[in-house]
Amino acid sequence: MDDASNGGNELANALNRRKLRSEAQGAVFEVAGGTSNTDVTWDQHMDTQFTPRGAARGSPRLLAKELTGTTAGQKPHADGDVNASAMTSESHGDDNASEATVTDGDQDEVRELPNIPADTLSAADIDLSVVIKRSDLPMDIEDRAIQRDQDETATQPASPARTCSPVDAEAEPRQGPQEQVEELAGQLAGKLEHSFAWGSSSAPARQGAEEDELQAPGDSSVLEAVAALVPAERQGTTDEKAWQEQEQEQETVPEQVEDVLSMSSSSYFRPYQQRGSVASTSDPLAMSMGAAPALNSQNQLSMEMQWQQQQALLQQRQMQQQKLIEQQQPFPRARGEVRHTRLAEVAGEVASLGEAVRDLIEAPQTVCGEAPVPAQRRLAHPAELQSLLQLAQNIQARSRLPEQDLEDAGWPTAALRPIRELVQRLGVWQQSEEAAKQAISDASSQRNSSLSEVVAVLERFLTAWRDLSTAAAANGEPNRLRVRVDLGIERRAKGAALMVSALLDQALALARRAPDLVAVRRMEALLAWQVELGPAADLGVTPLLQHALKELCECVHGLGPGHLDSTSGGSSGSGGLSAPGPQLQRPEVLWSAIVNGDTHTVDSIIRQGGLVSGRTKDPSGHSVLWNALAFQRAEVALLILRHFPPDALHGVSLGELHHRSGNSLLHLISSLQPFTPVCEGLFAMLFERMPEAVRLHRNARGQTFVHVAAGRLNFWALHFAAARGLLPLFSAEDGEGWTPRKLLASHLASKKVAEEVPISVVDQSRFPSWCSLGAFQPPSAGSAPPFADVEVDVVDEERGCVRLHSHRVILSASSEVWHDTLRQQHQQQQQQQQQQQSASGQQDASESSPSSCVLALDPKTECSSLEVTICALRFLYTRDAESCSFRSNAPLLFQLLRLSTRCKLPPQLSALALDNLLQGVDDASGTAGMAASLVPTLISEAGALLLSQEVRRFLARRLICHDAAWDAAEAAEVGAAAVLEAALAELEPCFRRL
Repeated sequence: MDDASNGGNELANALNRRKLRSEAQGAVFEVAGGTSNTDVTWDQHMDTQFTPRGAARGSPRLLAKELTGTTAGQKPHADGDVNASAMTSESHGDDNASEATVTDGDQDEVRELPNIPADTLSAADIDLSVVIKRSDLPMDIEDRAIQRDQDETATQPASPARTCSPVDAEAEPRQGPQEQVEELAGQLAGKLEHSFAWGSSSAPARQGAEEDELQAPGDSSVLEAVAALVPAERQGTTDEKAWQEQEQEQETVPEQVEDVLSMSSSSYFRPYQQRGSVASTSDPLAMSMGAAPALNSQNQLSMEMQWQQQQALLQQRQMQQQKLIEQQQPFPRARGEVRHTRLAEVAGEVASLGEAVRDLIEAPQTVCGEAPVPAQRRLAHPAELQSLLQLAQNIQARSRLPEQDLEDAGWPTAALRPIRELVQRLGVWQQSEEAAKQAISDASSQRNSSLSEVVAVLERFLTAWRDLSTAAAANGEPNRLRVRVDLGIERRAKGAALMVSALLDQALALARRAPDLVAVRRMEALLAWQVELGPAADLGVTPLLQHALKELCECVHGLGPGHLDSTSGGSSGSGGLSAPGPQLQRPEVLWSAIVNGDTHTVDSIIRQGGLVSGRTKDPSGHSVLWNALAFQRAEVALLILRHFPPDALHGVSLGELHHRSGNSLLHLISSLQPFTPVCEGLFAMLFERMPEAVRLHRNARGQTFVHVAAGRLNFWALHFAAARGLLPLFSAEDGEGWTPRKLLASHLASKKVAEEVPISVVDQSRFPSWCSLGAFQPPSAGSAPPFADVEVDVVDEERGCVRLHSHRVILSASSEVWHDTLRQQHQQQQQQQQQQQSASGQQDASESSPSSCVLALDPKTECSSLEVTICALRFLYTRDAESCSFRSNAPLLFQLLRLSTRCKLPPQLSALALDNLLQGVDDASGTAGMAASLVPTLISEAGALLLSQEVRRFLARRLICHDAAWDAAEAAEVGAAAVLEAALAELEPCFRRL
């Protein structure tokens, strides 16, 4: 054996000793199978204790003589032991000297050694006891090491995990010889730096050898390596001081250094495995459990390569698991690959947007306990909110997905809602501010501005300020999300007060110079509404409004009879606008007549001069008109309104509000039941003459008159509001979060109106199997089936004009519209042929052949999709509804429904399209973003599509209840009010009948 082989044997022998020591401490290694007598003896002796190596374990293969050697229950040899001295003297022989050291009675057991080839014997096949017996290690060293271990064990306290008796302590494996051999192994590793890879020096010579020939060194080389390890001067005597110094050096080695001897010797030739170990082999620090000598560079390189391989395998498994999680969790592919792809494209931008939005939002404070005081952070500028909303709009435009789909990627829907509200209110305020500046500049430049225009600007300005201040106050409420933004309310209030003062001066100047009674009455109602409501107090302009109201009364009082409207002939007397009129001689008679609805008595009192003003009030501060409406006396209210119209000198006040509830006259009229034609006329008269601010007024609960109409199911008032374009009021929330749409949805749910999806009842049977018409169906665009005699032209949105080939008899038999069209074309072709025959002569008649007919589909009213047209034509040949490949595509289903209805195709085809389309509309979590957006179109074309009453009511309810359908209706530039009116008209009979 060369030096490399000897070095490899010595290191492998040391590894085996380290392995057995680790096994004695509780580690279990995966080695060759087999049951050892040593393990049996251990288990028999320690039957009452926990066996650290387990019940089913493997042990290295040992010789029969070695199996009967030293065990945990036997004592070591003494100095005068014959066997010990024999081993010491016989260990200096040749490679086969170990076979001659055994006694004659063990010849049968020794014969097993020559049967093991020397070139195939590995370190796992050698037991530590054999190595110790066959080495030249002095016995006194062994005995002293054993004695030192016993002394250390006696002085150490018992482990809390396991308490051993004295007998058990003697049964513990002694580790003195092993520690000495470990020291010698460390010296060997430092002396033979090149010997770790036992065949590295002769690698070029073995390049052509097979892999199975590169085995570990044999048994003889192991014995030689251990024998050469012990110096000659230390083979007979022992230096106690030297051993103590060696022990101190070993204790100073850092525990974090990895000891390669703690692994099994077989780990260099196969993957390392260990059972019952807490630490993982993938971590290099997990294997550093004890101190060991420094390793050579090749050993460290090999360990580093092994660790890198394990890390690579671990990373590969983690990547596979992560890929599996990504496929299952973030974006469900069941909703379509396109949606998944779009979400993946904007996932990063959505995450950044969510983080930016969360920095501007503060969560609502908790009710129970004291809420934690948030750290003072910078308030955002309104421009930052606008840029943030612009970024969100750009992301949504690129993804082409609704917010409910983007929520899967972390879209901050709830946090963006208050930001949008603030930005919208701020934008309206800025527009009204610019309009006020323009009106003031027109007055300074002496441009012609009417009083109506100035009043409209003032009304818009005050309304915008009220909305902005309300939004700012709601932003500070503790029970809702708060946007950390500096709106500069105080700074804006100072500038707004100056603008209000300038607009009032300009309006009063115009009222004196060119009085307009209608505009004056409108301005009067506006000023009274602002003073009574209170938002003007935030601006500090309440004294200015009161002073302007008095001046306006003086201006109107100075108007002559010629300025009065002819419709106010019943009004007479004098007094200011705020004067209640002369005192009544018998006021109880008037109030009794109003409460009881006695129109004759009220009319007599007015004609006799007992009531001279529509603003006469009772002791509670309510006018005569208010009392008539409060007691639901619509005839009396209409009578008072006719005698004292709002635009008369002593007419009724349109801005009257209840001092507690904050209700206006529209709130009162909307709550009247039953809502008779008289109520309808009264409502229209007041609404048309009211300022816009009074029309949109909210009471103390934050409700408009549309809330009251929806709560009382006043469909006439709802129709009136829809016809006037007040669709935003249907989605306006009150103080408790209720909108008129939610109120209607609550009523619909209580009455169970159109809850289930209507299903068409038609015959869905196919053609019988013996019918072979399916073989003649159009295969694809541009290719003609056999005997095709008609061409169908369709203008596709992507491919342009495409021509399909079909058969005239199939199309004529399936559609009355196509039958008439083809017959007309055929007649025209015959006439043209007859004209050509008469012009060219009879001899050319046989040469002329009839040309095929062309059936063109209108892309606006019939179909603009090639896929839909092919599906419809193939259905005519097979009656197979299962061949439709776009059952979840709402736009294509709508085109199929329109094509089948307009062209009067078989009802099975329209039923197929309508049923799948209604299923998509009802699925609010799935395709509602696409299918529900078609609800306004379906409602507007319900007559042309021949939709049943049940389907129309179903669509009407979905328009009211689904946000996607409602947003689509509001986004429509034309026909939004008509769609809402049609939906209300479909739902109104349900409540009348019930």
